[in-house]
Formats: sequence, C-alpha cells, structure tokens
Amino acid sequence: MMRFLGVIFNSFCLLVILAGCSLFDKEQSAPREVVNEEGVVIEKSPIWRVNLYEDIKENVGSFLSPILHDNLVITPSSESDLDGSWALWALTIDEGKKVWEWEEPNNYWWLNQLRGSGKVSNLWIEKEYNGYNADNFYAIDLNSGETVWSQNRPGSWAGDVFVYGDKYYYAQFPMEAPYYGRYCAVYEGDVYSTDHEIYLVPETDSIRLSPNNHLGFVDNPLVFEGEDAVQYMLIPFSEYQLEPGTEFPTHYGNLYMALYDMDAKEYVYSKALVATEVQALVDEVPMIYEDRLILFNIRDEVIAFDLYTGDVVWQNHYDQGAFSMILVNSVLVMSQQLGDETYAYGLDPETGQQLWVRPSGGGASDMQELNGVVYWKDRGDASLYAVDGLTGELIWRLGDPDPESESWWKSDGVAVLPGENGEKGRVFASSHLRFYCFEAAR
Repeated sequence: MMRFLGVIFNSFCLLVILAGCSLFDKEQSAPREVVNEEGVVIEKSPIWRVNLYEDIKENVGSFLSPILHDNLVITPSSESDLDGSWALWALTIDEGKKVWEWEEPNNYWWLNQLRGSGKVSNLWIEKEYNGYNADNFYAIDLNSGETVWSQNRPGSWAGDVFVYGDKYYYAQFPMEAPYYGRYCAVYEGDVYSTDHEIYLVPETDSIRLSPNNHLGFVDNPLVFEGEDAVQYMLIPFSEYQLEPGTEFPTHYGNLYMALYDMDAKEYVYSKALVATEVQALVDEVPMIYEDRLILFNIRDEVIAFDLYTGDVVWQNHYDQGAFSMILVNSVLVMSQQLGDETYAYGLDPETGQQLWVRPSGGGASDMQELNGVVYWKDRGDASLYAVDGLTGELIWRLGDPDPESESWWKSDGVAVLPGENGEKGRVFASSHLRFYCFEAAR
C-alpha cells in the first residue's frame, strides 16, 4: 500500500514539475505568429496588451507617437469621445502596468489636437492646438505624470515643437504688439519655465492680406549643430500667390528655406526658393543627410538640396505625394500618406535613385527603425508594417488586432526598443482601444 502511495506521490510530483516547465516554456517562448504563403507575418500575439478604456470609445487617436523614458512607455490618446479631452498613460515596458495617467486640464471639445512634442531629460514639452486664437503648452514630468508648468498663448497656427538642449522652438502667428497676427514668427522657449519670446521673423514679403486671410506660413524650425560646431536653425516657410488681377490668394504658393546662424545671429541665406506652386507647407520636420537636406511636401515631390547654399541637388516627382520618411543606414525609406494606390520606396539619398518599391496601404504614420527594419502604422489598410529598409522585403503586415471590438490601428506612430544580450527588441503600438507590446522582427 505504501509502495502504491509512493508511486502516486512520485507521479504527482512529476506532473507538477512538467506542468511548471510547461508554464515556464510558455512564458519564455516566442509569441505565436501566423505567416501567409508569401512568408509575411499577418498575425502575431503580443508580449502584453492593456485596455485603455473600460468601454468602446469612438473617434479616438492623436498625432503623437509613444515615447520611451527609463522603464516606461508613454502613449497619448483621447480620453473621451464626448468632450474631446486628451490623456497620457505611462506603462511599464516589461508588463504594461499603468504607473501614472495625465489628463489634459483644458477641454475644448474637438478643437484640441496634441500635435507637437519634444523630450528633454525627464520633461515632455507638449503643444496642444485648440483653435485659431490660442494654443496650450505643457511641461510634464515623465517620472510622475505631474504638470510642471502650463500656459495658454494667444496666437494661431503653431507648428510642432522642436526641443534642442534646454530650449524649444515653434512657429506661431503672434497676437501681441507690434505684430498683431501680421507675421508668422519663430519662438524660443525655456523648457523649465513658461518663459518664451520671439526669436526671429523670417523675411517674408507680405504674409497676410487681411485679419482672416493668411498669405503664408512658417512651419517646424529645425535646430542642429553643423560640422563647424556652429548652431544653425533651418526654417521652411511659404508665401501664397494672388489670383491674377485680384487681391485674393490662391491655394498655391512658393516654398522657401532660410538658414540662420544662431551663434553669429545672421542669415546664411534668408530666402532660398525650393519649389513653386506648392499647395501646402511642409508638415514635418525636415531631414538632414550629411551635407544635404531631404525635404518632402504635398506637392507630390521629394526634394534634396544643399544645406549650406540652398541649391537643389535632386528632386523626384510622384503621382501622389506626402510621405513619412526615415533614413536607414544609406537608404531613405518613404511611405505615402495619401492616395488610392500608394507605395513605399527606398531611395539613394545621394542621388534620389529608386532602389526598391512595394505597395503600401496609404496613410503612413511616423516611422521607426530597429536593426534595419522599419516599422509604421497605416490608416489606409489598418495594418502595422515591418519592412527591411535596405531591400524593401515585407516582413509584417499585421491587421486589426481586435476585430471583435471594431478597433483599428490609430494614426499615431510606433516606438521601438533595442533588445539586450542578443535578444530581439520590442515594438510598441496602440489601436483605438488597447496598447500593445510585440517582440520585434529582429
């Protein structure tokens, strides 16, 4: 009898050990993947996911991408489909546990758009567009989620925020004297306080026709250190043309670039013509590659010009323009944001020569690169893409992760985290309702 009980006990222990090993293997094993006949991953189980809402919300999303800070990933989204307020969630990278939540204090229903941000140390400088008369600015402590400072600033059409050192820069039509909205200025702000002032006003001929009729815009200044250790500011701006024989502006204009020496306080060039008959101004921060600037606009063209002279080096025309772009080693990877038939491209940034092309969904978010793989979300076909930046090989096209909830990938971008000790990295992305952490392709 004792021998029989001993056998049962030993068998039970063995089952417990095997079960424990099974659970451990399951915890440590790579997430499940579904691969189609072309070898593309079309379904992938996440490492973890969290619900952002207790019930279904509609019309949620933002223009910002998740950011990483220490052991946290921070994602923006809409808090409510009723009042249009915004929120930020800080989640642990390892498990997705919520650490803090920040709620935007000023509710202006649909007028709010979190459109520009920049990170410095533990602060996130954020600009909220809430209409034609003012913008709200916030500095948020990323460790605690507390608001360090906030300020409402009269003006209109503020561009994205660009953080450089302990300063940040943006463009806005100032409403104070002596400007009163007549010109669009570049502002400089201090990241640790509400101090801000007009840094310079680009040399435009006539930027406004009447109180409600702009003739041009300044957008997204870029500050960088040149090879000569001089600090420069690159400023894109446009001037609209008038209808022949009238005083009314057309929807077309000329696009210019200015390069300003911030140390010498003087222009290297103040008005280099980049393109004519542009339908809208650049809506992204320009991209620098060696001694050239890669500029993209929605006039269906990608343009590269010499950074220090303003001379155009090459330009490519596409049937449908507006691109998200990123440099991967020596390849410029682009995916179209607009159009019925859209594509992703790989270009030689030196010459503009096309290296590869493949269909995309259209509506590309900001791009991120990790170990040669480019990740982005696409509103056109509601997919999360992973593409080899050098060859154009399609690795992932992950569809709607929550079809039962009628959710889909949001229009903001993704965040990537390198792996350690030879392990694969992580990719962070959100649908309208949930936030996901995936094992990276490499």
